[in-house]
Amino acid sequence: MPPKSFTCLRCKNNVGKEAAIKCGVCELWVHKKCEKLSDEVFNFLSGSGQEGVLWQCSCCQSSTAKLDAAVKSLQSELTEVTSRVQKVEDDNKLQDSRLEKLEILTKNLELRLDGVKEDVTGQIMEEMRERDEKRNNVIFHNVGETAGTTWEQEKKWDVDSFNNIMAAIQLDIAFDAAAMFSRRLGRRTEGRSRPLLVGLHSDSTRNLILQHAKRLKGTHLSNVSITPDLTQRQRESDDALREEAIRRNSNLSEQDRAKNLQWVVVGRKGTRKLIKKAGKEHDHPTADRNGRKRARETATAAADRLTPESRRTRVEEATGNENEQAAELEEERETGPDPTGESH
Repeated sequence: MPPKSFTCLRCKNNVGKEAAIKCGVCELWVHKKCEKLSDEVFNFLSGSGQEGVLWQCSCCQSSTAKLDAAVKSLQSELTEVTSRVQKVEDDNKLQDSRLEKLEILTKNLELRLDGVKEDVTGQIMEEMRERDEKRNNVIFHNVGETAGTTWEQEKKWDVDSFNNIMAAIQLDIAFDAAAMFSRRLGRRTEGRSRPLLVGLHSDSTRNLILQHAKRLKGTHLSNVSITPDLTQRQRESDDALREEAIRRNSNLSEQDRAKNLQWVVVGRKGTRKLIKKAGKEHDHPTADRNGRKRARETATAAADRLTPESRRTRVEEATGNENEQAAELEEERETGPDPTGESH
């Protein structure tokens, strides 16, 4: 039975001796009739069967329901937050893994770049060294070789050949005073003269010889040509410029064609440049090649109609003219004007 001093949660009157029950949550008393409990429920809750049973008044039940809903909502939000946190952690782990791989790739790339830099630096240094070794050298092409069997005979022949060429281009330069060495390049081949390499004491002498090389034209040594001693990279650069000139000339604009402009390679071998200038049709590299091809075809067709003896004579004449034209073209390309208008 409730104490008399307690009031009913509903009606606010003293519980007194009326049937009442205590709420297991708020621990307040409420009349049976105020809570509208059936006799069966009231008897069960107030009897021995109440042990271990927590009864809630209607007010607490309403509050508890709201609290349960709030708790469930918080639990749901907590679950979502936990899921998001887990996703962030997984993403962070993935990013860390990617960063680690990126760092490894970056280190490998840096090592490769260091290797490339060292390789390029080494190539540049080697190229500079080779150019420095060759800067005082000249090469004479189509210079006949002696049939001598001793080194002394071959040496004397080459020295005399050098001096004869200097006389032909009207330079007072003697081998003994101006040159350090001479040697033939490549292996001896029957019927073919190897290029003659001559190392001079100074680059000024070398430049003087190259400047006067065109004087060989019209002499008994007109088939001889003189070139600087170039590195492989320099030769490749000259070849690339010639190919580029052909490519650009095949794509000239109508305006350039109307002005008779074309791309030409000018300057001395090893220091050549590509410029656009006005020229004649036969100056065009492609036109030159086509012209020489037509000349060969014409000579061949004419030779077919000749006797064996006259055929040999005509072919030799045609070949000689073709070599002369090629030498002239090569000389023009080697000593042509640079963009400033100065002659080489």
